[in-house]
Amino acid sequence: MLGVILKELTFCIQGPVAFNSKGTNLTEKLIQSIRLFFPNSQIILSTWEHENLNFVDGIRVVQSRDPGSGVRYRHGLNNNINRQIISTNAGLNLVKTKYVVKVRSDLLIEGSSLGKIILKLPDTIENDFSIFKKYVIVLDRLTFSSRKKENPALHVTDMLQAGLTSDITKMWNLPLMSFEQERFYENASIEISKQVRNHIPEFRAEQYFWNELIFKEFGVRLPNTLSRAINAEIEIEDLFNLNIIPFRFPTLGISIQKESYASWSRKDSWVSSIYAHTFFDWKQFAREQRIPLKLPLRNLFWEYRGALYGYIYNKGFNFPPGSKLHRTR
Repeated sequence: MLGVILKELTFCIQGPVAFNSKGTNLTEKLIQSIRLFFPNSQIILSTWEHENLNFVDGIRVVQSRDPGSGVRYRHGLNNNINRQIISTNAGLNLVKTKYVVKVRSDLLIEGSSLGKIILKLPDTIENDFSIFKKYVIVLDRLTFSSRKKENPALHVTDMLQAGLTSDITKMWNLPLMSFEQERFYENASIEISKQVRNHIPEFRAEQYFWNELIFKEFGVRLPNTLSRAINAEIEIEDLFNLNIIPFRFPTLGISIQKESYASWSRKDSWVSSIYAHTFFDWKQFAREQRIPLKLPLRNLFWEYRGALYGYIYNKGFNFPPGSKLHRTR
């Protein structure tokens, strides 16, 4: 069965050709890793005009005009949500297979676990707030639970999504962020700037695409970036549990190559267990709704380990020893 999935799976690599500080081509390494673990799957690279593509051989490439980026924080960094929407859709438009993995260009595949989990993806249940036909796989890193700490609502990681091509296409068929939305908090007071942690756009990139998806499907949006809920009729946790299943990096056999983020995906990483909407948050819902999904034991180990970290932290321990992260509640 896994062989069937491999032939019906496309990896849609989205973003610029990425390099590390030593000049290593990270996108080339990603392509090599896909070929190693998913040899029968298709690969599409959706990137920008004028990128050097002399390393590309035997894969489909689409090059879009780079729209540029807005500013994410007052102190700098890019707001790349419009780049993501444009390059993701350009790549998805070429996908012909039943399943697709939308993956950022600086990630790395370290095993075939992702394919095995795609094979087991359950159908979503019939509910007014079910958006997709099957569940969509996401990483729990930066998929915030609005129940934990003071996380912004509808914040779903944009690094990777996997599932039915029709579902992932629906997820990214969105309008671009407007100039007014990009500069929303530019002239905000010092107090408000602190509240939104010096973000300038109206919504964070990870909030924007889910916020627009919810608006497209149900006609409602978050009132502002600090809101923990949309309205009394739609619970944020329900929107997650009905549509996405979050997993840790090692569960999916995925890591980040770029140095500044590499620690996020180490096998001993525990930070996401503190604030994330996790597999076990979803699993509790799945048991109540009798939604079947049995992970391979090796993958389940990583999820249990993450849950244990989160449990210890929430009980008041600063774990692991020497961590600089402290309780804020």
